[in-house]
Amino acid sequence: MSQPLYVLNDVAKVVDGPSGKIEILKSVNLELQQGESIAILGSSGSGKSTLLHVLAGLDTVTSGEIFMLGKNIAHFNAAERASLRNKDMGFVFQFHHLLSEFSTLENVAMQAIIGGMPRKQAIENAREILDVMGLVHRENSLVNTLSGGERQRVAIARAVLLSPKVLLADEPTGNLDADTGDRIVEKLIELNRVKGMALVMVTHNTEIASRTGRIFELRSGELYEQDVV
Repeated sequence: MSQPLYVLNDVAKVVDGPSGKIEILKSVNLELQQGESIAILGSSGSGKSTLLHVLAGLDTVTSGEIFMLGKNIAHFNAAERASLRNKDMGFVFQFHHLLSEFSTLENVAMQAIIGGMPRKQAIENAREILDVMGLVHRENSLVNTLSGGERQRVAIARAVLLSPKVLLADEPTGNLDADTGDRIVEKLIELNRVKGMALVMVTHNTEIASRTGRIFELRSGELYEQDVV
């Protein structure tokens, strides 16, 4: 078996609250293989977004280890974590975070250009991934003229442009109607399967979670894997 993408050992996250310490994550252990898809369920405030941010290096841990392809990213400094996110991670959030003053094509290509890719190549690659997402006909449209589902597909295209090792999705259908959300989840699962990038999806929706390979639930800061029926 190839080297795991992630290995988490006894990861804890504690913050100061008005009445003392608050344990958001408690001794979380997880192993995620390359190309695998998992869902993390949990009620509001359960810590599932914090766990995703820890995996992304957007947040630090109080204790424990987070290995990504054998490197303990829990010990990375801010610059190292930023480089890792740019190169190996793609992000899809509940809010698409697109730049309204730019076209669809420019929004998708921008991260690659900022990362040093020649503009011509970045534009060509962005056009290709927009074609995959069924949006190449909207490449010159300003993103504020797109529907909610189209904007989220643009956000996914931006996230996968650089072929990251993992796609981290935080409630990616939270602002969409049921039918549009269903199509977005299908696209995420398709990208996981066809492109071989791992998928970690945080959701409160059990039906969405059931489409991934494994399902976990965060309860009171502790992570439990659900049995497959």
